[in-house]
Amino acid sequence: MAVDDQSRAIQEILSRTYEATSSDGHVTVRVIGDAKVSSATICDSVGDDGSLSAAATEAVRSSLHEARVETARAMADLPGLNPQLRALLRGES
Repeated sequence: MAVDDQSRAIQEILSRTYEATSSDGHVTVRVIGDAKVSSATICDSVGDDGSLSAAATEAVRSSLHEARVETARAMADLPGLNPQLRALLRGES
């Protein structure tokens, strides 16, 4: 794979979006593959009991986790990586 092709492939992987919703359904967060929050949606019916904070934290953590896992998996599939780096990205010892 040429350097330009690999750079484009990496950029495409890092620009993918991942979304997670809190288990109570009140907050949905979308993140970009490079671990930046790109949007959040909050349900209008959230009460004042602190559940919004917990729901937001849960959704952010879940979406960031998914982005990290999927980005590492996609990077591991790029051609030309040495075996040690590929294993590291896949979470192998």
